[in-house]
Amino acid sequence: MEQESGKIISLKSATSRGAIYRQRSPKNTIFYQVVQEHFPKFISRIENGNADQTARLPDHVEAEFDQYLKCGLLEHGFVKMSCEDCKSTLLVPLSCKKRGFCPSCIGKRMNEGASFFVSSVIPKVPVRQWVLSFPIPARFWMARNPRLMGSLLNIFTRAVHTHYQDTFLNNAGAKSSEYKIQTGSLTVIQRFGGALNLNIHFHTLFLDGVYVSKIGDENMVPIFIPEMPMQTEEVENLLKTV
Repeated sequence: MEQESGKIISLKSATSRGAIYRQRSPKNTIFYQVVQEHFPKFISRIENGNADQTARLPDHVEAEFDQYLKCGLLEHGFVKMSCEDCKSTLLVPLSCKKRGFCPSCIGKRMNEGASFFVSSVIPKVPVRQWVLSFPIPARFWMARNPRLMGSLLNIFTRAVHTHYQDTFLNNAGAKSSEYKIQTGSLTVIQRFGGALNLNIHFHTLFLDGVYVSKIGDENMVPIFIPEMPMQTEEVENLLKTV
């Protein structure tokens, strides 16, 4: 059963075109089974190991796990869909819609985000991904201080933007007073590493070049000038600047 032109069509029609809803089974996944079995034990160890209750998981962390264990299960809530034509019914379980680690909800969010960025945000020009990691002590400071994290991101993006601008001026033999030079970037902050350890780092997509227009020419449409292939020495110098 699916939505088409504002009308719910039958399961039979959807099946004939290869489109049919299949309810996922989170309880059958290894990740769900591990969390279900071991997270309560983990909480118990923390509580029993701290008689004064000074050390415990933040409430939002426990709530994240609790909601994940209910995600996609009919017994924790669902929407009942009915077809007006064939009278078939379909139960669609509610999702947790959390941002932490639920594979289903994060997968949907990532797909929606990527589709929006490609269709509505990033122009059709070359794009380069930059990844910036931090020393371990800095990761803990950043995790507790969003303003610090924002400041570090500004330092990073400003340095890369300046690199693109200076590269254009040097290659063109031009002066900054002659041209309006614009760059663009989009950053996603990742908070963990491959071992689920705290590892805040930046994934930043930079337009691999600059948009240029002449100062004083209001009718000139900005022209995109792509960056020349970067050399290892350039990357090393930029990292030192950051």
